[in-house]
Amino acid sequence: MNVVKILLVLGLGYVALNQKSEKTRNMLLVVTGLFAFCMFSVEGFDSITFGGDNITASDSVLTIPASGNTITGDDGIIYTFTPGQFNINTGNPAYNCPTNNVKADNRGTAATDSLLDASNINDVFSCVPKQLCRSADATLTCSPGTKKSGDSDYCEGSTCSSSDFSGSSPTCCQPPPPNETCEDGKTRLKVECPKYYTDKADENCAAATCVAADFSTTTQKCCTAPCSDDNCSISIWPSGGDEADCGMFSKCKP
Repeated sequence: MNVVKILLVLGLGYVALNQKSEKTRNMLLVVTGLFAFCMFSVEGFDSITFGGDNITASDSVLTIPASGNTITGDDGIIYTFTPGQFNINTGNPAYNCPTNNVKADNRGTAATDSLLDASNINDVFSCVPKQLCRSADATLTCSPGTKKSGDSDYCEGSTCSSSDFSGSSPTCCQPPPPNETCEDGKTRLKVECPKYYTDKADENCAAATCVAADFSTTTQKCCTAPCSDDNCSISIWPSGGDEADCGMFSKCKP
């Protein structure tokens, strides 16, 4: 305890006891008691045990070591505390939960007057497991894609939510495979692009599996149309751009 605080409380108590008026004496004693309670009450921790080392507070400031700064709770969860100093009167030390665990919403609301160790750490610095994607509510589905169901596929929180199954990169959704490539579809279907049309070998078909329509002059999904008359640098064929690449000695304009 702070010596100055003790002397101050004792001094106020002495003054109160020496009052001749009982009413005044009682009032001062009550005020002194409340004053002492406020001065010596500390919310938080007066020590933390890291492994076998006991780290005690000095003037309400506690220093967490750079090594050995973990505590393993009775439930097996390992808590990692951020090295450095913190004031036990103003807050709790920063900490991190292990992989696939998240901080509970009620963290930091409890306090303890005993040593912080395996038996009570989860009461104050709560880490709870993330929920597996496969255990999510049945109403949470992926569209498009399929729900992940592996042992290492977790939602972002202790309870899965719609955000885990929606958005550009949903945590719990496996995106659908890419559509078949035009090159693979061409080989499988044994089709060719129309005359004077060129293949889009690196493109994908419109659906998961290529169909003949992807190689038609209508969709042009897998085939590039030849140059028009206006796009030929030189048109030497009577029919102009209807010939392949504008003709034998001419090319499409860039």
